[in-house]
Amino acid sequence: MPPARPRIGLALSAVGGILTAISVYQPWYGLGFTPAAVGAAEQEISSVPGLSQYADRVGAAASTVTGHPLIALSAHQVLHHVSVALLVIGAAAILLSLIALASAAPVLPPQSGQLLAGLGLIGAILTAYRMIDPPNPAPGFFTLSLRVGPFLALVGCGAIVAGSLWPTREPAADAAPADPAGVWSELSGWTPS
Repeated sequence: MPPARPRIGLALSAVGGILTAISVYQPWYGLGFTPAAVGAAEQEISSVPGLSQYADRVGAAASTVTGHPLIALSAHQVLHHVSVALLVIGAAAILLSLIALASAAPVLPPQSGQLLAGLGLIGAILTAYRMIDPPNPAPGFFTLSLRVGPFLALVGCGAIVAGSLWPTREPAADAAPADPAGVWSELSGWTPS
């Protein structure tokens, strides 16, 4: 019977690939407005003839939502290159893991394991970069807060790396003698009669 431990690593990489691919379509950022954006909108409304009477009402209503995320944005919507990279990383992890799981010996070739570990690490670095430096086009007017997507991507990339580095060999069967008397005789030099 083949050992079960290599299959756990391959399954972990496959699940990590699935999580990474799913994370691209989950909310990554919550978009909100700053008080400067509300003030600019109020000023623009007051400069339009016929709408100036509504500027104060709009400003008062909009000031209650400043700083709160109003719209959720996914990586697919705002991080075009990163989302494609994460989808490719997820697909590679799923494909390589499932091919190895379907084979007679459920072990990744060393090159594939290194490739998966490298891809998972690249995905984690890209995700961490976009968590630290979100793509805010106008920081004076918009606020971006992190949502669940980048955390899911980090977990997925971490699972890809962990699965690709999972131990592939069981301990040797001949490392422990079968009978306990043999252990004692090896340790003490005494042979039971």
